[in-house]
Amino acid sequence: MAHFPEHQPEHRPEHPVDRTPKGAAAPNGWSPQIDHGSGRRIVGLLTLVVVIALSWFHAHPANPNTSVRLFTAIALVETGSPHIDSYAHLTIDKAEYEGHYILDKAPGITILALPAAAMVSWVKGSTAAQMMPDWANGPFLTHLWQVLAVTVFTVMIPLTLAGSLALFAVCRDAFGDPRGAALAAIGFALGTPVWGWTESAFGHAPAAALLILGFAAVYFALRPEMSLRRRYLLAIGAGLAFAAGFSIEHTFALPALAIGGYAVVASHRQPWGHRFGLGAMVVGAGLLGLLPLGLYNATTFGTPFAVGYGNVVGFEGMDQGFLGLTYPKAGVLAAITIGPAKGILWYSPLLLVGAVGLARLVIQPGARSLALISLSVAVIYWLLNASYFYWDGGGGAGARHIVPAFPFLMIGVAAAFTQCAPGGTGRSLIRMAFLYSVAVGAAVAAINPFASAALSFPVYDYFIPRMARLMVNSRLSGATEMSSADSIGLLLLTLSATGRALISALDWAGRWPSPRASRGAAQRARKVDTALAFS
Repeated sequence: MAHFPEHQPEHRPEHPVDRTPKGAAAPNGWSPQIDHGSGRRIVGLLTLVVVIALSWFHAHPANPNTSVRLFTAIALVETGSPHIDSYAHLTIDKAEYEGHYILDKAPGITILALPAAAMVSWVKGSTAAQMMPDWANGPFLTHLWQVLAVTVFTVMIPLTLAGSLALFAVCRDAFGDPRGAALAAIGFALGTPVWGWTESAFGHAPAAALLILGFAAVYFALRPEMSLRRRYLLAIGAGLAFAAGFSIEHTFALPALAIGGYAVVASHRQPWGHRFGLGAMVVGAGLLGLLPLGLYNATTFGTPFAVGYGNVVGFEGMDQGFLGLTYPKAGVLAAITIGPAKGILWYSPLLLVGAVGLARLVIQPGARSLALISLSVAVIYWLLNASYFYWDGGGGAGARHIVPAFPFLMIGVAAAFTQCAPGGTGRSLIRMAFLYSVAVGAAVAAINPFASAALSFPVYDYFIPRMARLMVNSRLSGATEMSSADSIGLLLLTLSATGRALISALDWAGRWPSPRASRGAAQRARKVDTALAFS
């Protein structure tokens, strides 16, 4: 964790002043700009902004990646079996094992969708098995819509929101500026294709959220002033988050191991007993969190140590290397970064701001460890994507296999915003990148996070033109007679009002520190001399 003993704030009880030099991150744990009351208001408004936006649009359940997860959840609920033979003709994404069709992916999302599938069947008093499985069959399609909607509202949106708030907490603690932290948190949820992936029940957005949640738990568990009980609770939370993330995307293991290495290095001055205890809590909770995955695999394959990817139907590229992974290709690295078809920077230039911000942090001794682990996670996902046979992800919006790296790049956004002078050109450029990224993120979510793979420049050939013509998938328009134009107008009005309230809360917290914040600043300032330095 970042620690700046050379940048100690001067404590004045009547008005705490941040003496951190311009361009440096704030001392770890010292944030005079915000007290508990202001913090609750900011978190509440931040939650409103994210939840309103994520709830506004919907995706179609017929996408093969989405439908196969829903089919498996429905089959498990209704028959107790993972076999999807009755639905196999409706999706190209499937695996075959011992004469039966099954899920071809990590089952994490399917496991999390089980309550949604059960609730829809219970409320309706009917099951999908009683309907003719066909996309042209209205009742069957409606059933799938309902299972997807409940899954989105009970699993996908809560996880993306939790990841956004965890990112806000880490950035606020590391850099001391709630404005930059809020910018990063909203940028992650709405300023990237995460917005669209959240509503489509793909694994990318939940994996990103769980990775930053696990990292945040580790980050705060290493705080020297944290009580031992809270450290252990955070360690348990980290283990559960990592286990859930691995159950959703198995590539999650590599960045999770990198975060484990960060924890080992960052805690090198702590007593061995504390380090062992925290490690044991993480591992123990992780093993417990893997039980649902093991149970699913045992039910499907007869052993907990098996994966559906090894039995994929129709995708011969999965036979190359290890389940389609070989070695990174330079051309693919360029394509997923700046290529017109899949380059993620066309969707979210805010990620470039984050990369630059992290690169600048590396040369600052007090923030180096945070910058290095964030960059490491990003590099891991970029190399994995460049090594994968199906690197383009079909018609997905941008390079979708690197999505879990996004919250870590957003840490650099918060750092860059904090380092730039208020009212200067730097912050203006960051705000412009933010607005563009959110606009494209809204287009991806409103239209469909999948475009034709034949398009050479989908951002400008598909997403933006269709958004300009208001060809959107709004939940309000689908449930009422509201027009697309009215739905978009209402969304803009709602987000504008909530966003202005959030900005006012952030400005108020920054200009008028409360007595509680003053006392907290004094206490944290006194701890700086004795805190452990993690860099």
